[in-house]
Amino acid sequence: MYKTIDFNPKKALFTQLSKLDMDNFEFSSSCYITNSDIMNNIEIMNMPLKDKTKSVKNILKFLAYLDERIKTNDRTTEIPIPQKVFIKYFNVDQYNKYKEILIKLEILAQVKHKDGKWYSKDLKICKNYQVFNKYLNCEDFVLVVFDNLKSGHEIKVINEVNGIPKKFVDTIASIKINIADALQAEIEEYHSQRINLHQLKRRISRIFASSSERKISKGKKVARIYTSLSNISKVTRKHFNIKFYEMDIINCQPTLLIAHLADHKKQVDIDYKNDCENGTFYEKFIDIFLIEEAPMVDATLVEIARVETKKAIYKNVFFGFNRKNKVNLKFKKLYPEVWESLNDIAISKVSLACILQNIEAELFNSLLPQKSDYYYTLFDAICYSNDRDTLELENKITSFFLNKNIKAKIKKN
Repeated sequence: MYKTIDFNPKKALFTQLSKLDMDNFEFSSSCYITNSDIMNNIEIMNMPLKDKTKSVKNILKFLAYLDERIKTNDRTTEIPIPQKVFIKYFNVDQYNKYKEILIKLEILAQVKHKDGKWYSKDLKICKNYQVFNKYLNCEDFVLVVFDNLKSGHEIKVINEVNGIPKKFVDTIASIKINIADALQAEIEEYHSQRINLHQLKRRISRIFASSSERKISKGKKVARIYTSLSNISKVTRKHFNIKFYEMDIINCQPTLLIAHLADHKKQVDIDYKNDCENGTFYEKFIDIFLIEEAPMVDATLVEIARVETKKAIYKNVFFGFNRKNKVNLKFKKLYPEVWESLNDIAISKVSLACILQNIEAELFNSLLPQKSDYYYTLFDAICYSNDRDTLELENKITSFFLNKNIKAKIKKN
C-alpha cells in the first residue's frame, strides 16, 4: 500500500507535514515525488497488473528516471528512450500497456527525430519521445510513501567494481540521510532562487532513491567511480548521519588539462597556468553571466553566475567546442595557445572528457584515508570522517600534481 502527501514547494516543509508523515519517510521501503494530477488520474485508471500498488510504483520509478533525463538549462522536451529502458521499468510483456498509460496521463508520446525518421536500426537510433509541457510545468506535487515497515530497513548496495576497498563499500551502505531536514534545506535552496522548480523535484527524487537502494559502478569509457551518492547535492550532504570532511581541487579539470597538454608537448599560456594554480580560472568568465541590471551583485548572484560559468565552459570549450560562443571567444582571447590545442583536439574528435576524467580517476581512486572509518569519493573530491587524515591526503594530492610540474590549489571543507 502507499500514502500520498500533498506537497507545496512554496511553503516550509514543517508547516505541511505532521511528525507522523516525516517518520513515514524513515520507515518507508520507498518514496517518490510526482505531480499531483498524475496521482489523481492514476487512482481512477485501470493498471496493467492486478497488484495496482506495484503498477503505481513502476510508473513512479520510470518518472524519476524521466525527470533525471530532462535538461533544465535548455528545457529540452524531446528525449530518446531505448526500448530496453521501458522493459527495465515495466517488463517485456507489459511495457506497451504502460506506454499507453503514459500517453493518457499526458506525460510523453513518441515523435519523429529531426531527420523525419521514427526509428532506424541501421543507425542505431532509438525512438524519440516528446515530454509534454503539462507535465514539465506542473507546480503541484505529492509525496508518495510506500509500505510502513514499522522499523528501519537496511539499504541494499549493489557493487559492480572489483577491487574497491571494503571501507568504501561499507561507507556507501552506512550513510543515512535525515530526509525531513534534507527536504527542508532543499526547499530553502529553491526559495533562495539558486535552483529552479524542476531541479528541486529532481533533488528530492534523488534523496528518496538513495534511501532505498545504492549502486557502485565504474564508467564504461573512464575509470571514474560512480555511486548513488554522486548526484546528491551539497545541500543534502550536510544532513548525512556521519560527519565528513571534504577535500577537493579548485579548478580541477582545467588544471588537469595542463598536465595533458604538457605530456603531448603542447604550449600552455602562462596566464592559464597561473589562473588554474591560483584557483581563479572560472572567475575570468563570470562577468558574462552576472546580471548587469541588478542593483547590487550579492553573494547569491555570484554563486549562481559561477555555476552557469562552469556549465558554459564545459559545454562550449572543454567537452564541446563552439567557436562562435561568447565563452569560447573570450577563452581564445585570454589563452590563445591553449585554445589552439583545444581546437586541434576538437577537430581530431578525441574525447577530452575521457582523457581528463581518467587522469582525475588515477589520483582519486588511489586515495585511501587510513584513520577514517568512513570515506567515499566524489569525482574530483574525497570525503573522509577523521580529520587526522587531512595532512596525508594533502601531501598525496600535492605530490601527484608536482610530479606534473603543477601546483594544485586544494580546498578543505
